[in-house]
Amino acid sequence: MKAEETLNHLIIDCDYSRSVWLGMHVNVSVLQTQHIQVKDWILSWFQQHSTVTTQEFSNWIAMAMITAWFLWKNRCLKEFDNKNQSICSTIFYIKNMLKYCTDQYNQSSTHIDAHWSPPASEELKINMDASFDRDSSYVGIGLILRNSTGTCESIRGRLFHGGIDPEHAECLDFKEAIHWATKKGMQKVTFEGDCLNVINSVKHAKSSVHWMNEGLVNEIKHLLSKISWCNVNCVRRQENSVAHVIVNEARTGRRSFEYHCNIPDIFMK
Repeated sequence: MKAEETLNHLIIDCDYSRSVWLGMHVNVSVLQTQHIQVKDWILSWFQQHSTVTTQEFSNWIAMAMITAWFLWKNRCLKEFDNKNQSICSTIFYIKNMLKYCTDQYNQSSTHIDAHWSPPASEELKINMDASFDRDSSYVGIGLILRNSTGTCESIRGRLFHGGIDPEHAECLDFKEAIHWATKKGMQKVTFEGDCLNVINSVKHAKSSVHWMNEGLVNEIKHLLSKISWCNVNCVRRQENSVAHVIVNEARTGRRSFEYHCNIPDIFMK
């Protein structure tokens, strides 16, 4: 007989949820034994104990919230789209998103006065950013090309459908930036983005992206090898703010665009 779909069953009681929590090193069987309701358990997340540090407390809340969100999301996928998500892939995506959120927080909380830096003389710099909409699977891509004087030479916004996750979107963004640089015949170019995971995977031999995105990372490395001289940097979100504005316009406006002159003021603020 099918169990009643209560909040407790969705988050704690069903076998799938218990296995996911165990994969995140949380044994929810204790909650079942003590007949603790989900709403009371969630409230307890925000009560810091004296035995843990503030950082450990913040990490716990982030992990618990992301895990609960994925359990709800996967249940919706099963109910409305008849799509099953494996326990192993769900645990991986939870850990990946937790790492992504932690990296973004660490970047944004350090050196609040960070600002964009121009490339060296006779070099060009492309700042890139991506945005992913889980509900629609749309991917937005934002690129801005500037020279050593800080002058903007071009911007590009693209919209794609069929994205998988934020990491996949960042890989597509990087690939698009390289194609753009190659099309323009750039000889010396620096690529800058704020997705630490993807950029580290491109710069180093050991990849840390999901296995589904490893093919894209290898393709990016191959494309970079064809450019006469290039550099790859990871920067904080503040240093990548214009690319962020461009990508949001592409995704929310559901359009692709490119400007070489008469660039709208919205992108230059």
